[in-house]
Amino acid sequence: MSSNNPYGEIQEYTVGDSKTLKIGVIGDTQLISLSTDNEFYIKFSKNFKKTLEILKENKIDVLIIDGDITNAGYPEAYDNFLTQFNDVYGDIKNENAPILNLIMGNHDYWSFKGYELSNKNNEERQKLFEKKTKEKPYSHKVINGYHFINWSCDNASLEKPIVNCSWFEKQIELAKSDDNKPIFVTTHFPPKNTVYGSEEWGTDTLNECFEKYPQ
Repeated sequence: MSSNNPYGEIQEYTVGDSKTLKIGVIGDTQLISLSTDNEFYIKFSKNFKKTLEILKENKIDVLIIDGDITNAGYPEAYDNFLTQFNDVYGDIKNENAPILNLIMGNHDYWSFKGYELSNKNNEERQKLFEKKTKEKPYSHKVINGYHFINWSCDNASLEKPIVNCSWFEKQIELAKSDDNKPIFVTTHFPPKNTVYGSEEWGTDTLNECFEKYPQ
């Protein structure tokens, strides 16, 4: 039996004045190894660090990264992520760092060789994500009373990146019963035909999940 458990317990935080939040949102950093000589991907690393510097100047309380942290899920790519983050904030768990809400995108399930649809290594990719970021792929945080549900892709697929809604439905019910504040759900792909680009990159599974919760 597998010992892998990608689902985190609900964590609660209080920051700042305990009422308001300043949130930064980043997506698709798609980092590779720092040792690369590929100018295209070197720019990705530089842009990520510059973005963090801007967000730090703006004193954000929470940082959401909505998947595709890496261009392919291997250790050196996450090391790049940690290097850029630690250069700006000192350490990923530094008390002055923002509270992280991280998820895995489809690229974070890719192999070192690139696009991989096989599900055989999904568990290893999830374990690596947790080892490097200290975050669970599926997490639920309550920050100043606001619920943040962080819902990773389940695999590398473009057509069916999320397989079912069971974990999400449990979390949304808990959030609904707690307060009437807005609930923030982070996914890598959007529900289909809802925003620009979602006609091509959206997923019907999310439509089926979200339509049960009109709020």
